[in-house]
Amino acid sequence: TLTKKSMIDDQPEFDELDDHDYHLKLYHQDLRLLHSCVEKSLQHWAGGDPEEQQAMFVMRDILYKGLLEHQYHQLNIERE
Repeated sequence: TLTKKSMIDDQPEFDELDDHDYHLKLYHQDLRLLHSCVEKSLQHWAGGDPEEQQAMFVMRDILYKGLLEHQYHQLNIERE
């Protein structure tokens, strides 16, 4: 049997064979665009696999955290 693992606490579990770890380097505008695309996909969700939809919610939240982190760092740079 395959064991399940989760990459982050609130992410749905995926089969180990399908679980890959990718690292992307994005500019802020790319992060904003990607977040917007995921958000719009969720708003216009036509149905389908509920696990895929849940994974998209997690992805949206991760991207949003990145946007907030950028804003936080920008505020600190402006204060210096």
